[in-house]
Amino acid sequence: MVHLKKLGVYIIIICASLWLAGCQKQAAETSNNDEDVMCKVYLESLPDEYALLPDNVKEDAAITITLRNLATNKRVYVTLSGEQEFKKEIYMLPGSYEISYCYWDDKNSTPLEVEPRNSEFKLIRGETKDIPLYVANSEEFTQTMIMNRPTEEIQETGLFTRKMQYKGKILDLNKIKEIYSFVYKEDKLLLPSERLEIPANDTKGISLIVQNQTSRAQNITEATVVGVHFINSSVVAPRGVTLGMDISEVCHSETGLWGKPTSFTGSPFIGTGLSDTTVVYLDYLTGDKLSLVIKPEERHIAEMIYEFEVYE
Repeated sequence: MVHLKKLGVYIIIICASLWLAGCQKQAAETSNNDEDVMCKVYLESLPDEYALLPDNVKEDAAITITLRNLATNKRVYVTLSGEQEFKKEIYMLPGSYEISYCYWDDKNSTPLEVEPRNSEFKLIRGETKDIPLYVANSEEFTQTMIMNRPTEEIQETGLFTRKMQYKGKILDLNKIKEIYSFVYKEDKLLLPSERLEIPANDTKGISLIVQNQTSRAQNITEATVVGVHFINSSVVAPRGVTLGMDISEVCHSETGLWGKPTSFTGSPFIGTGLSDTTVVYLDYLTGDKLSLVIKPEERHIAEMIYEFEVYE
């Protein structure tokens, strides 16, 4: 028992030493010492249509970049947030660097592509270095935002009509297999009651939900279509509900676009970081079910799922 206690103490000491060494290493790369170079990392501008996004999406927006020292292979990780207007001053050691990673964190809600003006640069002691980023798909984003505006038809469409708007056009979910190509890459058998999602081959963010509704194993190509899963920001649901919209705008019992939900699943504490929350709307007449998924640390809609004849 004494030996075990000593072993535990040694393990704690070793872990603490490694943790401190990591902190010192990171501090050495980014601390403000006389030898360090001040770098101004910033996004040059945003398309005008960015202002049309929901406020909560803009508040949560962030760009993540990784700066790698070409000589030492050490990396510095930087996050530019919407709250800080996508700019930050950091301090780094002199040397040659590359931007090995540059990414807009939530492309489902905000389909922006961000790239550095210069992927490689050199930091010289005594100088200040600008590291500008820019939106690479500004025109495409503008067109997407225009197409994503809810049409009069979708705003007047009933909740359980099996219709959605995608890129400005109304989708009949009953004919979804005729509109997009869904081909599973493997010859797979589904067990009785087993479900599987098949992503659209030519369209990101739309998946077909199929299920084996027989009492025997069934090839996936013969499975029954039971729903559609959307994570693409171009989708608009009945009454103008979109991905990125604050959930309070949808499910408030008096002022919400969809009114009081049928039920909730997952974490009852929205935005606390515990787990996903799913807001469920069920039509008892048809059995159809609409689900809105909220990620753990957010309050806006991240995913939509329309399921057929659930009858819960």
